[in-house]
Order: sequence, then C-alpha cells, then structure tokens
Amino acid sequence: MAKRAGNRLIQSDAASAGRAQAQQAVTWIEREQARRGSLALAAIHPRPGGDSRALNAYHLLNLAESIAAVGLVEPPTVDAVGHLLAGAHRVAALRLLALSDQEARIQKWLELAQLDPSRLTAKQHMEVDRLTELPPLETEEIPVMILPFNAAEDPARALAIETSENTQRRSYSKDEILTLVQRLRMAGFVEREGRPRSGEKALRPALSVVLGKSANTVRRWLGVLDDAPKTCPDGQVSKVQQAEHRLLLAISHYREAFAENALEPKPELHAHLALLETWLRDFSRLSE
Repeated sequence: MAKRAGNRLIQSDAASAGRAQAQQAVTWIEREQARRGSLALAAIHPRPGGDSRALNAYHLLNLAESIAAVGLVEPPTVDAVGHLLAGAHRVAALRLLALSDQEARIQKWLELAQLDPSRLTAKQHMEVDRLTELPPLETEEIPVMILPFNAAEDPARALAIETSENTQRRSYSKDEILTLVQRLRMAGFVEREGRPRSGEKALRPALSVVLGKSANTVRRWLGVLDDAPKTCPDGQVSKVQQAEHRLLLAISHYREAFAENALEPKPELHAHLALLETWLRDFSRLSE
C-alpha cells in the first residue's frame, strides 16, 4: 500500500525543523564560545521547567559503569548559573557513583527504576549486584561546559541545546575510539554475541553510551577496529598483546561460525576454548 504524500511531507517538515533547531543550538554555542570549567555536583541545578524526557535507570547503570572505567568523556553543559542544559544521564550517573554507601546507591537506583526491592526478578537482582561493584567517585568537582546565558531567562535556547545534544556529539578519531575500546577491555568489559554471561560487563553498550552513538554504529566500528592494531592508553601495544587479542578474536569468530551454521556442538573443545579465553583475559588484566 502506497504511503500518502501528506505523511511524507509532515515527516519531512518535522525532520527539517529538528535539524534547524539543532543547528541553531550549535550556532549559539560557537558564537558564545562555551568555556570549560568545573563544578561540584551539588552546584548543578535542574533545568528550569524540568527535563524533556525521563531518566532511564538501566541506561544510567550502563553509563555509570562506563564512567567508572574510562572517565567522563563528554562533560555536561550548564548555563552561567549552573542550570543543567545537556547531560542529565551523565550527571545522574555521577551522582550515583558519588554515593559511597552501597545501600543508599541501591535505594536511589531502585527509586529511579520504580522497582519494589521485595519483588525483584533474577535479572533485576543482577543489576543490583552491578551497582555494588561500582567504585565510588573520587572527586568533588566534575568538568563542565559553561554557556554564558541564564536558562530561566531564555528557555527556548535552553530547550534547543538540550534536544540537539544527541545529534551533535563531536566526531571521534579512530585512535580515540581504539583507546576507549582498549580501556574498556582492560576494565573487564567483553565483546560477545548474545547476552553477557552472569557477572560480565558488555563492551558494546558501554561504548555506545560513552560515545552517544547507536548500538548498530558501535557494532560497525568494532568490526573495523578488531582487524586493526589495538592502542593502549599510553599508545604502546606489545606483539604478545596483539597476538593474545587475535587469539581471543579467533575464539569469538569460531563460536559465531558454529552458531550461524548450526553445527553439531563439541562440548570438550568448547570447554577448553572457554578456559583458554578466561586465562587470556585474566593475564590481560594482570598486565595492566
């Protein structure tokens, strides 16, 4: 059934309006020369009028894990008096990490997720366990980008900056992405098809929330990067480390081939490969 021209026109107009609004926000930022600064978390105030979207507790947990592993990649943006303009999930994740008391951290997350602690599923219990493994935030102030206007006095400008954030994240170089991937892997994040095993931290969602890119985009990037030499934070990767990484990739590709071709399983071989994979990852962590 053919689509009506009117629907396409409405969609086109909406898309054009969204792009114009995003470009307007970028123009404001460039013209007003947002400056870098730092603020205590307590000094960052809610947006006047509230957020345009609610916080997602599960996205928040993934982001908190990523920040704990690689730090804050994109600083949140505030106005001249500390009103939050962009980065609500990042600030909320940092506030979660700032709670050194695990019970208080769990309670805060359960409130955001609107969950009853007495009626958690097995998967939700696993999410709570992830919260207990997060290290506490070790700084009182965080980096921010500061724009020289007051959101309470110019709410239209504040809304444009907020809504443009997801489409205007800066581009990352291949070396920057390689470094982030390596740091996440060294922090225990793993890349595998399907759901992560119990106790594992998935690399792809973590990289997605750090870079603000879709899961499909991150999947494509990892497919390209996995065939390239890996870059450690200091820019040096030994031949042994490269060989270990290729061996891990070979194990992963072997499993994928088995799954895609529905081949008869070889329990003993798969058990040995799983043990080898564990050893390689453990040695990689010990050599940090």
